Amino acid sequence: MIKMDRNIKVVSFDFDGTLVDHSFMEAFWNEVMPKVYADEKGMGLKEAMAYVFAEYDRIGRFDLRWYLPSFWIKHFGLKASVDELLLRSEEKLRVYPDVQEALKELRSLGFAMVVISSAPKELIEFGVKRIGDFFRAVLSSVSDYGLIRKLPNFYLHVCNRLGVKPYEVVHIGDDYIYDYSVPKSLGIEALLIRREGGFDKEFVIKDLRDLKTRLIRH
Repeated sequence: MIKMDRNIKVVSFDFDGTLVDHSFMEAFWNEVMPKVYADEKGMGLKEAMAYVFAEYDRIGRFDLRWYLPSFWIKHFGLKASVDELLLRSEEKLRVYPDVQEALKELRSLGFAMVVISSAPKELIEFGVKRIGDFFRAVLSSVSDYGLIRKLPNFYLHVCNRLGVKPYEVVHIGDDYIYDYSVPKSLGIEALLIRREGGFDKEFVIKDLRDLKTRLIRH
């Protein structure tokens, strides 16, 4: 078992796929957005979905605007606000069952906790408020720094914002490249969460409650 450096001060979490499952994001973009468009424009849902998805593809994931709800509301000429869309997506917000207990344990051990993600900040903050008051900061690569991925400069921005060195941070997420390889290359301790199993490596955990034993200060 890997034991983390005793200098760890901050535990950083990815959001989508780490603290909550993918249902919330999928509902916001693929169900609620086209449904609101259909309702406001007076067209069938199938037609609205075809148009909305075609516009998603046309703008493309390499364009920062693709990630910003405010851009799409303006682009589609919607009267609904981001907050309204979030509320209509809320029923699909599912916090993983290990999250609350793990966060309480880490807080009791004195670790500062943050959420960092490439999701838009409005969606992260909406979800985080429903998890609880555990986090020192919520940072979005797209909303706060104009970066569409969690690349090295994003992690360095995060460290600077928090006033810590990379070796004082451990990051947990579900993406091998952006949650493990990238932070690891900077000297940040990194772990992958794989609740479904099937990836038996020493840097993989299957339950966030396992973090307590990984973060032993010695």
